[in-house]
Amino acid sequence: MKQETFCSLPFSEIFLGADGGIKPCCSMRGDLGNINQSTLVDILNGTIAQSVKTSIINGEWHPNCSQCQELESLGGRTERQGTLIDFDRFKNYAATDFTLEKLDLRWSNTCNLSCNYCYEYFSSQWANIKGIKVNANKPSAEDSIFSFIKNNKDKISNINLLGGEPLLQKPNIKLLNLVPDSYYYILTNLSTEIEGNKLAEQLLANPKVSWGISFETVGDRFEYVRNGADWNRLVHNLRLLNHHKVPNIDVHPLYCIYSAFNLCEFYEFLEGEGYFNNIYWQLLQNIKGLDVFRSPKSLKIKAVAELELCISRYEDKFNMDLLKNIHKKVVASLSDQQEYTTIEHAKWLDELNGQIPNKKSAFIELWPSIYQEIINLQYNNDKV
Repeated sequence: MKQETFCSLPFSEIFLGADGGIKPCCSMRGDLGNINQSTLVDILNGTIAQSVKTSIINGEWHPNCSQCQELESLGGRTERQGTLIDFDRFKNYAATDFTLEKLDLRWSNTCNLSCNYCYEYFSSQWANIKGIKVNANKPSAEDSIFSFIKNNKDKISNINLLGGEPLLQKPNIKLLNLVPDSYYYILTNLSTEIEGNKLAEQLLANPKVSWGISFETVGDRFEYVRNGADWNRLVHNLRLLNHHKVPNIDVHPLYCIYSAFNLCEFYEFLEGEGYFNNIYWQLLQNIKGLDVFRSPKSLKIKAVAELELCISRYEDKFNMDLLKNIHKKVVASLSDQQEYTTIEHAKWLDELNGQIPNKKSAFIELWPSIYQEIINLQYNNDKV
């Protein structure tokens, strides 16, 4: 094994997707198998699982792990990097070895939001908009997962609760009762009412539960990006977490067109609230029109300026290592010889406005200067 390609998750974690797909983590492209079609034991001992572990043992990137490889090349943070502390413990594992230590369970795509960059696999709202049905896990599949957990729960140390929206996932209550002593991390949009929510109340009462909150914009921009959310409710819920003295409140923002030009505004809010621990910036890759790295040079120059201003203003108050990595990669991309246009950006904005009904506002109202630049660049490209 080599630290540059090491990952402990294929040897120790089960990720369950809303469609029954089993993976070692959410970043893996493709599945090891599907719990609605095969037993969990057969999946974990199957050909794909063995292949992934063999690649790690040989110090190679497996094709299914290419998302982490790509994100790290851009300076992004990956789940793989978080496992490096386990290198010495796992370096002698064989491809047949598996010890259940971690769970990442996404029982369904049930969610109360249709965030602009999300899709039907993680959002029932998007599934309804698109008229696409995501195959839900069968009761027998859910029962088999709980049976496997029960038989292996003594070594489970970490459980991630995601979704969909995890606060709306009823099986999580059963999970908390089955494995009460594990360390839990819930990653939530925090846009549903948590007062009176039985799962939220149980989580708040557990001193081993830390909270991660997904957002990267504030005010009206937040409500535009997180369609269906209410900014005042989010702030109220955040302050309620702080009031309950939860051990950790992290932020998981996405670096993209929506956030790249308003970083200082975002950090001003975080500083003003005063209770956030870690800020885990993620890179958006799946939508060309929102990818800063695939933007025209003039937009990237604006993004670099905002990064530099934000870093200089807040580096004494927050850990800015992830933003500094992003800054380095955006600067490097300025010399990219590939000619980028705004076709993807303009197309994305037009399609989004048509897809989501009853949006409160439009991109042009909230990012007027960026919108105008996109349109001007597109107009000049069309003229050429």
